[in-house]
Amino acid sequence: METLKIYTYTIIRSPAPAFQSCAPYICAVLERGDGSRFMCKIDGYKDGLSVTVGQPVKEQVTDGQTIYYV
Repeated sequence: METLKIYTYTIIRSPAPAFQSCAPYICAVLERGDGSRFMCKIDGYKDGLSVTVGQPVKEQVTDGQTIYYV
């Protein structure tokens, strides 16, 4: 499994209407083991959960969709 870590992030508390049911959630830039980076939405965040730069992120592929979890 690929190594993914949080490079930077923000917690979205006032989302666009299409994402209301997901809030709060994390929008992050993840860094791969090779140093490349990409932006994504991370699932599994709840208020009070500790999130830090450098924290490993879990990756799950289901039905052709990749989901990232803290």
